[in-house]
Amino acid sequence: DAIFFEERLGSLGRSLEALEELDDDWHLLYTGRAPVDTTRALMLLEGLLPFFPSREDRPVAPGLVDPGVSMGLWGYIVSARGAKVLLELFEGQFEEGVRAAVDFSLHLEDTRKNLRLYALEPPVSGQSQVDLASDTTGLSGPRKQVIHGHQLLIAGRLDEAISTLREALATMYRTGLGASEGGGLHKGLRYLAQALAQKSQLPGLAAESSATLASEAEDFFRQALEAASAAEMEERMSSVQLEPDAVAGILAD
Repeated sequence: DAIFFEERLGSLGRSLEALEELDDDWHLLYTGRAPVDTTRALMLLEGLLPFFPSREDRPVAPGLVDPGVSMGLWGYIVSARGAKVLLELFEGQFEEGVRAAVDFSLHLEDTRKNLRLYALEPPVSGQSQVDLASDTTGLSGPRKQVIHGHQLLIAGRLDEAISTLREALATMYRTGLGASEGGGLHKGLRYLAQALAQKSQLPGLAAESSATLASEAEDFFRQALEAASAAEMEERMSSVQLEPDAVAGILAD
């Protein structure tokens, strides 16, 4: 799923030389990754943000940064020393129990402080649009589409976000897939409402079109609240023994 930016590949050799001069014991170099702000948005969505340090990229040489928490491993170079260090670090993680996906695991506090990690900036490799939501996550197709739609929303690509989220929601309603996965339905409705609301405020948009989009956004916000309330009720129901009195008490709340 990796793609290369041909116009930047010519700088890769120079960047590696600069890295060797900066740190001849480097372990891993990202050639491509998700930006820190996109990563944080996904971590917030998945409830992971409190478990990782808040670090921005820190420039260390022309074209090189000491990276903040970054999602994605579609492009990287590992040194021989780095491969040994990574094996040792991940053996420790396996013994303690895996706490995060491998790309996030690189940035767990104990791992990160022992890993000499760098990134090319700008990157020389990227990820194709169809693979933005990884096939290794175990998530259903519609849930991946919701995450992808959220990424497009953050990037300001509103038309693409709206199209992606509409398709995800249509599949959820038709099949039920992904609707309860991490609150997929109410999050998809909320992101779609946000995208429509933002589009309704774009300059130069006809007043009638703006009003239609704003009205549709309000309707989806309302649906999102209803779906969130239903999900909360379902979670509470599943957390208690289904005794008649307990059920009656929940329904009365």
